[in-house]
Amino acid sequence: TTLVTLSYLISRSKYRQANPFLKNSILILGAYVLWVLIVNLLIMRSEVSAIAKGLVTFIVRSSFLISMPFFIRRERDLKNIVFFILFIISFSSFVGIMQILIGEPFYSIRSAFSKVISFDPTWAGRAVGLSLTHITFSYDLLVGLGISIGLLSFSYNFGRLTKRYVTIAALVMVGGLLSSYTRSAIVGVLVSAVFSIYWLNRNRVKSPKKLVIITAILLGIGAIWVNQSGLFRYRLISTGGPTIEGRVPLFITAFNIAKENPLGVGTTKYEEYAEEQYFYVKHLPMSKAVLQTTAHNHLLMILAYYGFPGAIILIVFLAKLIQSAKFLFSMAESPFLKSIGAAFLAYLCGYVIHFSFHNAGPFAGDEFFWYFAGILMAGISIAMKENRRISLE
Repeated sequence: TTLVTLSYLISRSKYRQANPFLKNSILILGAYVLWVLIVNLLIMRSEVSAIAKGLVTFIVRSSFLISMPFFIRRERDLKNIVFFILFIISFSSFVGIMQILIGEPFYSIRSAFSKVISFDPTWAGRAVGLSLTHITFSYDLLVGLGISIGLLSFSYNFGRLTKRYVTIAALVMVGGLLSSYTRSAIVGVLVSAVFSIYWLNRNRVKSPKKLVIITAILLGIGAIWVNQSGLFRYRLISTGGPTIEGRVPLFITAFNIAKENPLGVGTTKYEEYAEEQYFYVKHLPMSKAVLQTTAHNHLLMILAYYGFPGAIILIVFLAKLIQSAKFLFSMAESPFLKSIGAAFLAYLCGYVIHFSFHNAGPFAGDEFFWYFAGILMAGISIAMKENRRISLE
């Protein structure tokens, strides 16, 4: 109902012409929702109640991408939203740092802000900020650091107060990211920063090389410092261990399920098919994990759940977002709007790396992604509106 209503509004709205990427987004997301229903209800014969919660959650979150251009029509308003999101994520990051340095009451402080699951003792020594887990915390930080990289890339166009605000927020978020001990997110941020330098130099824009170098040094020093004691000693600078080895049977199982079921097995039947595949991976380390969890790779998870059609829809969706970000970067006159396009491109580089080792992603489990995507779409609408105004003058 949400997607149909928004589709109707956009089809009747002047914003359909102002922002053609909205129409593309609705078509892609609508195709995904339709395919989810076909696989779960028609092919796998699952109960509606079994998939209702997940599907409704996805539709509500994805509606931010579609609806934000209707509610944010001025650049000043978009700036306020961006800086507010930076504040929320950096504050959560500060709480995460305090969780590592002090512990309680900073683990419990989350309950004062929202309904969250109770503290899990296995998280001890890993920051969760105000998020549900250390993994969702790292996804939030990727958004915040992606925005910061984009803004700092154009910082010479901003005032001193804005520069300081974004710089301080970025440093706090770097500390929070280290405190989460999430290696894929840390590598993702470094890749995002390196890509930002490459992209800006390619487009003849002055890039903040010193900032990226300093950030890389801080990440390296911090990775060594925070790993000097406890269970997570050298975790951040280790490329092995059970969490890495345990993903191999998960990857193989998810791919084999998709290979034998190219249209997907749905969300409710995955465990049954994983049990059948266990025989082929039981000789591998941590193989019993396939009986307890899914792929730990967002693309492979969608591939197993919804087959090759579902995976193709995800890839096309991400490709369209890349196209949208490049479009905003190239046609916006405002340095701020250009920075949003550059930020989203940099963010996606790190984001893809991160979700290659975790289940959460655009189509499941990640909320802040949709806020950032909505900001991107709102930026395109504002930039095109401003360009039309200038051309008429």
